[in-house]
Amino acid sequence: MNKIEKDINVTRYDIPVRIHYVQSTNSIPLIFHVKDYEIPSGSTARVYVKRPDGTAEYDNAVLNGNTVTVAVKKTMFSVAGDSRLQIRIAKGEDVLVSFEILVDVRKNHADGGMKSENITDIFDETLKDLDKAAKEAGIKAGEAEASARAAKASETNAANSATAAANSATSAAGSAATATIKANEAEASAREAKTSETNAASSAANAQASAETATAKATAAANSATSAAGSASTATTKASEAAESAENALESETNAATSAELAENHALTSKSYAVGTGNVVRPSDETDNSRAYSELAQRLTEEARKLLDQAQKIVSAATAGSLIPAGTITFAELPEEPKVGYMYNISDDFTTDARFAEGPGVFYRAGANIYWSKEGQWDVMVGVQVTGVKGEAESEYRFGNVNITKANMGLANAEDTADADKRVANAATLKDSG
Repeated sequence: MNKIEKDINVTRYDIPVRIHYVQSTNSIPLIFHVKDYEIPSGSTARVYVKRPDGTAEYDNAVLNGNTVTVAVKKTMFSVAGDSRLQIRIAKGEDVLVSFEILVDVRKNHADGGMKSENITDIFDETLKDLDKAAKEAGIKAGEAEASARAAKASETNAANSATAAANSATSAAGSAATATIKANEAEASAREAKTSETNAASSAANAQASAETATAKATAAANSATSAAGSASTATTKASEAAESAENALESETNAATSAELAENHALTSKSYAVGTGNVVRPSDETDNSRAYSELAQRLTEEARKLLDQAQKIVSAATAGSLIPAGTITFAELPEEPKVGYMYNISDDFTTDARFAEGPGVFYRAGANIYWSKEGQWDVMVGVQVTGVKGEAESEYRFGNVNITKANMGLANAEDTADADKRVANAATLKDSG
């Protein structure tokens, strides 16, 4: 996988996380998952790197939930050795900084250190690229804004269609409820008709059994029959109303389904303009959408910022005298084709050769800084130095604060007696000789 992922804690100190990276490379991003702290929404993240030579770099990072992604730049790990990395998370006045993360930056032998280019040409080209990137970013931002407006309009249409569908569904539900009520009323009327019919039959039986009350019973039966007919007519009316209500409910249900389909189409169109549908709704909508244009604008802005950073560093190098620190190497690793102004720290003792301005044969201790001058020679940035001290009686040179004794000089057996106190046989004084 083309990334380096690490889990980190910010509330307690554990064994430091260690990452291995190669000097002056940038193809592998660093991803950190914060495990013991919930990062508030709306926070921002930055990364701070302190290099072994004391220089530092401070860049933006991408924050997504509890995950921080660092896009490594070539300058971030330009010096071999242990770099110290920290993540800074901020929201308003609240700031959280992680414990140190160790980055073991290994020597880049393949590239021979950072490459030198003509400062003036790079600066001119950088300004052109910055102008072009800014214009492209502005165009794409406008396109993204237009797509966002189209997506918003589609979302509004979808919301209106959904509201209409909901209203139709409510109306359908009301019609269905009315149909149910009418059906219940029809059923009640039918029961009343049945009762009246039963009463009529009973009245006819009574008329046959009792001649005295035949007329009254017949009249009652007629009345009951009339009432039954009326009830039957009412039942028929109620049934017709129920059928009509059911038909209205079916029509409302159909309208609701149509509105729902329209709402779904509007929602799909909105999605096409917002994030794309894999070219299902519109040709090329996977790239012709608001999110794609927003991401493109963000990438162009980031590239413009990187070009601006590079231009600022070039200007800083130019105003600082054109000496460009190129790291620490051994004397044997000095490049065969050095670039003017590149300065190296030599990590071992060495003796100059014919490539040096002072000529061959001059010995220097480890830690000397040398640079390639415009005259085409190596120049050492220290004065003439004493390389070592030894007495005549010693066999090896000593360095640092050296104390010379008579033993070092071979005078261990010499006496310190004053001349006046020495006893010398047959010696004459000045008085005797006078």
